Amino acid sequence: MQAIHKCAVCERQIEPYQETYNHLVIDETRSADICQECIRKVVKLHQKNTATLFPTKTAKKFLNR
Repeated sequence: MQAIHKCAVCERQIEPYQETYNHLVIDETRSADICQECIRKVVKLHQKNTATLFPTKTAKKFLNR
């Protein structure tokens, strides 16, 4: 029987769980399991923040989507 893994952000069950993709190691003592939807949201947020901090022509196109 497999363990049930819940997302540390939204607390929904992670299906299918892949340790290499869903398990985030922060440091030696802290780690978290994150679902694919929350990973996508975090990546999009970081892309938006980077595009705002470094306003290149490509970044401006990304922001205007």
